[in-house]
Amino acid sequence: MSEEASLTESFTWSVEGHPIRISCPAPVIESIRQAAWEGLQKVPRRGLEIGGVLFGVREGDEIRIAAWRPIPCEHANGPGFELSARDEAALKELLESAASEPGLKGLEAVGWFHSHTREAVTLSKGDLDLYNRFFPAPWQIALVIRPHAYEPARAGFFFRESSGAIHSAASYKEFILEARRRRLPASFDADKVAGEAPKVHGPKRGIGLPPPAPAPATAPEAAPGEPRRPALRRWLRALALAAAAAAALFFGLPLLHTPSRSEALALGVRDAGDDLVVEWNRACPLLRQASSAALAIEDGGRRHELILAPPELETGSLTYSRQGGDVLFRLTLTFPNREPVTEMAHFVGAPPASAQAIAPPPEDPAEIERLQAEIDRLRKELAREAARAGKLRREIQALEKRLSPGDGARTP
Repeated sequence: MSEEASLTESFTWSVEGHPIRISCPAPVIESIRQAAWEGLQKVPRRGLEIGGVLFGVREGDEIRIAAWRPIPCEHANGPGFELSARDEAALKELLESAASEPGLKGLEAVGWFHSHTREAVTLSKGDLDLYNRFFPAPWQIALVIRPHAYEPARAGFFFRESSGAIHSAASYKEFILEARRRRLPASFDADKVAGEAPKVHGPKRGIGLPPPAPAPATAPEAAPGEPRRPALRRWLRALALAAAAAAALFFGLPLLHTPSRSEALALGVRDAGDDLVVEWNRACPLLRQASSAALAIEDGGRRHELILAPPELETGSLTYSRQGGDVLFRLTLTFPNREPVTEMAHFVGAPPASAQAIAPPPEDPAEIERLQAEIDRLRKELAREAARAGKLRREIQALEKRLSPGDGARTP
């Protein structure tokens, strides 16, 4: 059984039929997940396994994790988490000196954790040996994390039963460790959301957007007896957007603008009702090389810019509550010694349910005929986009198969 660990509150783990109960504050378990993911990125195709000591308090069958410290590992035998004699000496010293560290005052070693980059969430023979030698108390626990390059990490706790046996083949209860995702309102102050001072343009901050274009002059009122062209144009535009949304739903694809010069970030957007989910390839090397990242949003004539912090980039997605049916996203990465990289994703669909109702249709037959022609043109364009997107999807799947030789480095 799997469950998702929420990173906005304390995480609690227990197993039916067993008295043990483990809890951990969200920031602590998130920092463990982040460390495991960073280790995965350090060695191509294989990943570097890491480990640490869990510190907390114990009251009967309840264990509360409060902090952790890394277990030194020089990886003398490769990227796996196998301790050398020098590593074991350092671990012993860490356990003996923990009581004198101010940050661990009142805490004790309640167990340990380590990551598996190839094996499942299980305890190997070597893991059991380390567990029994350095954490032999009947109540001490073990945590195994299986990070993934493109999917949330899986994890599971292990413990000693009353008989002293350890169910090492698999955790009694696996759970998902997913990075915190950020949700933005339909309108927001980019500086307040980012929690930073006003934006400064340059390589150390995100590239800003140009100031909004001046509002167009109001069209004069139509003379008596003349058709109301502004209302007609609004209706034409709204109906065309509705037709585009219907066609997009028919083909199962939103309209995406795919940049021609780079597919590395794979920026895209998908419809989620009144929300849009912006997604990118969180394993892209450019994200780790960039000095800053800025997401610009153009929604119905309004422009926003959001500076994304590294943890937000690592989530690979962001949810935006849209105000209109035409929204453009532009993700810009800046670098210390090279030109910025920008990718865009364009959503076109029906306005959200909260938008103002559209004007009634016109009675002018000529306008209706022109509108029908525009709808036909949009349908043909959507069909071409759907065919193109399908071709790109097949090419990406073929490349992924070529990059996945079956050694587990790129797991689904």
